[in-house]
Amino acid sequence: MAQKNKFDPFHVTKLVIKMINGELTVAEQAELNEWLSANPKNNTLLEKLLDKNLWSKEIADMNAYDTETALHQMLQKINYEHKDDRPRSKLWPYLSKMAAAAAVLIAIGSVFYFLNPKAADPQKLQVRQQVKFPIKSNQIMLTLSDGSQVNLESVSKGTSIRQGSAVVTEKNKTLTYHVAPSASNKVSNIAYNILTVPMGKKYQVTLPDGTEVWLNSNSSLKYPVIFEAKERLVELSGEGYFQVAHQAKQPFKVKSKDQVVEVLGTHFNIEAYPEDEKTSTTLVQGSVKVDKGNVSAKIRPGQTAVNIPSKPLRIEPANINEALAWKDGLFSFSDDRIEDIMRKVGRRYNVEVEFQGDVKDKRFWGVFPQDKGLENLLKNLEQTNTIHFKVDGRRIIVMP
Repeated sequence: MAQKNKFDPFHVTKLVIKMINGELTVAEQAELNEWLSANPKNNTLLEKLLDKNLWSKEIADMNAYDTETALHQMLQKINYEHKDDRPRSKLWPYLSKMAAAAAVLIAIGSVFYFLNPKAADPQKLQVRQQVKFPIKSNQIMLTLSDGSQVNLESVSKGTSIRQGSAVVTEKNKTLTYHVAPSASNKVSNIAYNILTVPMGKKYQVTLPDGTEVWLNSNSSLKYPVIFEAKERLVELSGEGYFQVAHQAKQPFKVKSKDQVVEVLGTHFNIEAYPEDEKTSTTLVQGSVKVDKGNVSAKIRPGQTAVNIPSKPLRIEPANINEALAWKDGLFSFSDDRIEDIMRKVGRRYNVEVEFQGDVKDKRFWGVFPQDKGLENLLKNLEQTNTIHFKVDGRRIIVMP
């Protein structure tokens, strides 16, 4: 699909501005990542837009309302070479729109801390690592409130970085936030971080309140570096296991897709991948309330709340072992469809799955250690003589 039909340049501009302000939701971050990964030119354009030295003269032109000159100078500086098969006459309107969007971004330069030092986020990292976009990579990334990123797999073990009143430490695949006891919970400008775990990996974070979160493959968590006094709100995309620190006067809430889970102190798992039809909230210990629109339901330990769009929220007995198998490095199947199994396999081993023939509804039982590898898993499934696989690079073809 041609990019000009999929991404509105002015909408992309708004996303970039929200990125700089640390206001992106997980869904918006994923949207921006998709735009960046759709075309290498988008990465180049964004990097150059964020270069204050490159645009000093153009910003002055904008302030003088000479936008037409600034737009032409901007395109000349970017040297946006045409390497597309389409005629230039058809491409130019799109570039003009993107240039206009970039002009809007520059014109609102007051939102950039590097264009206005007095407006800098007081909680930004004192040690700041500028890395290239996009987040969408094979590395575990931490996106900071100013839009910069830290590759958590390349920093030295035990690295500590101060972020406002919080000290962030990375050690042994765990990110930990420490907040000084004297720090006020009522902060005027809350800084948000987004932790993104790619396909094939897992990661753990200890939030500022002591809550521990394990993130599964292809998952993201957005959270503040200091929780506000009223509530502790985080946003999840993908799958995460939570051990919530008990604070009776400050409920902990997890927003995922079209639901909000509220707890005081408990252990639970949420599976809420955007590509999956259902969202499952499984309670291990304590008590939680699941809100879907105007409907609320409380679940007890050993129960799962199943949320499917356009259907009522459903409470059913949970298979705790199956729900938490990923956290222990296992696949656990209990009469599961091969389509659902292979979706999890794809995330764990970072492969694409294709189905040929009528096989999606075939069901399987079993437990398999993930560290034994993809090849062994496929061989075990094939031993049932009901299904076969063809491996083509990073693509797995499932056949009768």
